[in-house]
Amino acid sequence: MRIDALLGVDEATVDALIPTEDGGTCTESGSVECNGQVWTKTQLHSGTLTIYSCSGSWAGPTKGEDPSNAGTPPLAFGADAGGSGNGRPQSPRCDAPPISGGAPKTIPGVVSWLAASGHRIAVADPASGAYGAASKQALVQNGFTWTDSGAGQNVFRGSACDSAGTACKVRLESGTSQVRGAVTANAGGNTQLGLVALGNIANVNWTSSPLSNVNSVDPNTWTKVDWRAYSGYGGITLWGVVLKGGNPRAAEAWEDLFWMWSLDSTIQTALDGSDIASTSVVHRTLTAASVFDPAQNLDSEMWHVLDTPLRTRQTLYDWARGHAYTGPLWNNREVGKEGVTYFPRCLTTTPDVNCSGQKTWDAANRWWQQIQEGGLNGNSSDGSAPSMSIPVWMAMANPRPNPSLPASEAFKDPNSYKIKSTVDVYYVLDRNTGKIVDGSVSSSYDVRIGNAHLPFFVTDFMKAIEADYGIAKPYIDYLTKDALIYGDQKIAHPYTDGDTPGQAYMPHFREAQVHPDGTCLSFRAVGGGVHGYRPMVAHKYVNDNVKAWVDEIKARPDINYTIRSLAGDIYSMFFKNDGSNNAIGSMIGNAPPIWQDIAAKVCTDGSVKPFHMAPNTDWDPAWGLVYQSYMPDLYVYVDDYMTNNVGQPSTSRVHTGDWTNFSNLPLGIGNAYGACDSTGRGSGGNPWNIAPPLPWAGDGPGERPTEVRHCDAPGVIFDTTVTP
Repeated sequence: MRIDALLGVDEATVDALIPTEDGGTCTESGSVECNGQVWTKTQLHSGTLTIYSCSGSWAGPTKGEDPSNAGTPPLAFGADAGGSGNGRPQSPRCDAPPISGGAPKTIPGVVSWLAASGHRIAVADPASGAYGAASKQALVQNGFTWTDSGAGQNVFRGSACDSAGTACKVRLESGTSQVRGAVTANAGGNTQLGLVALGNIANVNWTSSPLSNVNSVDPNTWTKVDWRAYSGYGGITLWGVVLKGGNPRAAEAWEDLFWMWSLDSTIQTALDGSDIASTSVVHRTLTAASVFDPAQNLDSEMWHVLDTPLRTRQTLYDWARGHAYTGPLWNNREVGKEGVTYFPRCLTTTPDVNCSGQKTWDAANRWWQQIQEGGLNGNSSDGSAPSMSIPVWMAMANPRPNPSLPASEAFKDPNSYKIKSTVDVYYVLDRNTGKIVDGSVSSSYDVRIGNAHLPFFVTDFMKAIEADYGIAKPYIDYLTKDALIYGDQKIAHPYTDGDTPGQAYMPHFREAQVHPDGTCLSFRAVGGGVHGYRPMVAHKYVNDNVKAWVDEIKARPDINYTIRSLAGDIYSMFFKNDGSNNAIGSMIGNAPPIWQDIAAKVCTDGSVKPFHMAPNTDWDPAWGLVYQSYMPDLYVYVDDYMTNNVGQPSTSRVHTGDWTNFSNLPLGIGNAYGACDSTGRGSGGNPWNIAPPLPWAGDGPGERPTEVRHCDAPGVIFDTTVTP
């Protein structure tokens, strides 16, 4: 067997193949051949430690095994046997099942994932491979207990399957990601995750040059690991040398490869005077997601004289039962009320006053089934998210996020949150000093408001009335300015998807600033907006159209009183605008803003810390990365993974929605109207000083503020969205 080139973890390994007369340490003898070509000797910064996760597929019958040359005729050296190596495009695949919800993207995330029973990882052997050693350092450095044999084994190392055939390990070409079945499983294995190398690796065409890249065709997921995760190990480098007497053109191919690496400025910078790069680009993120939980408690402290079923869960539940089938009056439980399905379903498509139209009855019955399924408190009693509840059938709720999912996956859809804020920071780190390079910082702030929705029982009922009684559903399409994103606009079509886009209010971002010692930077951001009903109700024609629809229903003698009653209440609850700042109109249409206030310090030691100027006196702890309005639940993510409010790994929300204070009348400080002040009002008020909808003096649903404040420093008002 002839070897074309050698990659070693240290210079001595390579020198041992180069003749002494060429500066090496090899002396030829009968059993020793000194075939290293000194002019090809190169130190290579061969890549970055990478989290590699399986897609659950492989190419060909070998599942990533090395091709067998025992066949007749034998395969050519380096040839592909339907799924094998030497950097061929189809080699780096896995047949383990993909990780549910996506693989972790940081080493702390990997450590958390490994804490679950049955989770295992594959790495190169630390004793023989640079990447294995770096992998072990990264895991242990981040709190992992390394067990690579015996009871409780959680790490698989080396280059072959374990004896039981239940898991395979990373297979490396001399420690580089010239992958030969990386993280494969030949025997039905289940090792889903690997730590391997990703870098300046090219596919060597073993019969001719030039070279071609191989990583781009990998169907699996590669996520580069921040170098700080294995800083105790240091830079990952290899030494390479081309050998004489190998396969035709192979030596030329390897020489081309080394030459290509030597011209790569990024690689050479990494090697300049150090085993690791003297500088590196660092990217940090902080994400805050506000989520209306499907189990949210909707009890308020509204006065009983207020004529609205939105007072409590019980009043809203009774209101729904009384309209869908039968139940007590929401404001007098001593008296019963009949609903749409209490009347029989009409036998023909020509309804009369003694029955409910067929499609109308069907729509109400679907709602009734949801009401029964969810009950008063939701259909979950073990703390898990209910699949049906009052917030769900009222179309208030978002899905409860899976704590194992990164924020970038969990909140792709504007239906998955009420607010999503993400701050991205980039800087260049001088590794020799541990400081941020002057002038290298850039930062950005993206804040988005999620969709609200008209409940399907509302739009289904409107469409059913048209089908059964010939009364055209009212036109309720409308334009929302600053829809979902400040500066954008969107036309809503509620009958199509129920969406009523949230309206973003003016945000403000104080860009990242480097602190005097050069080891930390900080940023501040505030943003949010209002429920999508508010801009909908602001269009007076929506009120007028729905009111005219109700009047037409009430004027029809062939429509029974339960249908007339539900139509009137739908108008009052969801669409009413009384024309005077909507003081006695739809209460949901008057909902105050929700908001997030972010302030964080990011340091070169990897820490992320709260950096507000004042505490939030409603919260414990009172200092956090993110402050928020009373509603809804708040989740915080650092570098895409869930944390608590001081940046430590977590699997739960940092704040539970407070509907009671959010829905309070604007009396005193414990409500959501007026200017925020985290010291004086905690989570009360709002950054835009939106006032309650008082006639002539307050703020109606069409208000769009042009100034904003940070809630920990409410005395400073901004009229621009960004300041340096």
